[in-house]
Amino acid sequence: MDLQILAGTELAPHRLLPLSVNVTASEFHREDFLPRVSQILRSTGANPESIKLELTEGMLLSNSDNTIRSMNLLKELGFQLSLDDFGTGFSSLAYLRQFPFDEIKIDQSFVRALETDSQTRAIVAAIINLAEKLGMQVIAEGVETDAQWQILMESGCRQFQGFLIAKPQPLQDVLEQLASTCG
Repeated sequence: MDLQILAGTELAPHRLLPLSVNVTASEFHREDFLPRVSQILRSTGANPESIKLELTEGMLLSNSDNTIRSMNLLKELGFQLSLDDFGTGFSSLAYLRQFPFDEIKIDQSFVRALETDSQTRAIVAAIINLAEKLGMQVIAEGVETDAQWQILMESGCRQFQGFLIAKPQPLQDVLEQLASTCG
């Protein structure tokens, strides 16, 4: 996570747009992580309610009491927390119960297999249903085809990211598109 992107003046006109930021385990577990995040919020006036911090499952394995405490402090500041790449690595349904996540991101490895593997479709449908029952949002990562999008829609997923939606672009190009679209 490059915390300085939050401080960048180029984001100032678009504070109402949601922003997702990947946080590495090493950064999250640094002693100065929470003070740095708080300082950036104060100095920029950024709205933490429009910022999702994406955490991977692997970072939850170590020092879970401190991790939960830090996550709760981030929630108190107003951040949304997203469990990134759900279903890979050391997945545990206990994460969904113990940690205060707002969102689950279905890993692209599942999305890629949706068209050809009925077991994967069942797993994805179960993840979407489980998240809904727990009051969490779901985002499918790596959506590249209309067929993947259709299967996800039929399963109840309503948020997507991937090349079907938009290809990666430089920040300046995105801001120019927003300016022309939003006036």
